[in-house]
Amino acid sequence: MSYLAESDLVPPTYIRASKLSAWFPRCACSRCTSDVEDSDRFPCPAKCGKGECMVHRGGEGIAPCTGCGESYSVDDGEELTCAAGRLAAAKKVRDKFLRMERGEQDATIDEIKAALGDAKGCMSATHWVSLGLRFLLQKRLLETLNALGPTAPSFATAAHATVTASPLDKTLSASIEQTVWGGVRV
Repeated sequence: MSYLAESDLVPPTYIRASKLSAWFPRCACSRCTSDVEDSDRFPCPAKCGKGECMVHRGGEGIAPCTGCGESYSVDDGEELTCAAGRLAAAKKVRDKFLRMERGEQDATIDEIKAALGDAKGCMSATHWVSLGLRFLLQKRLLETLNALGPTAPSFATAAHATVTASPLDKTLSASIEQTVWGGVRV
């Protein structure tokens, strides 16, 4: 059972905790007490294709890949620069997404697509910001199609059906389920 909406399960612990504070002073589930932030995911430095790296709580570096165990090494200046660059770029994309979500920045379809392009270069597809941007894009596409109304050409009806049954919708749901460890919901 979850006290949060499905879309609220994806963000990092500090955001989930603020939404849960009405029911719990502190959540003790495995996600909220883990050493890593499972919603901040980055591609494997070895590009193994099997796993992702997650940020340690408190921003104390990036944990090894969940698939191959490779990590962003402190000894290897190039890898450390790469990790620091990813984190800095991810912070910019995150801040832009949060401004869009709060209505402080344009969230047009083109702006969201541009932010998704930026996200692709610095975070994994299951990072909470990537998922949030895809959800926002889907929402804007549906709003646009709904604004066309019943007098819209038949292609709009077909496009609406495509968007509502799109892989994006399925990917978002699958990613949310993947993000919630072992089916345990916060």
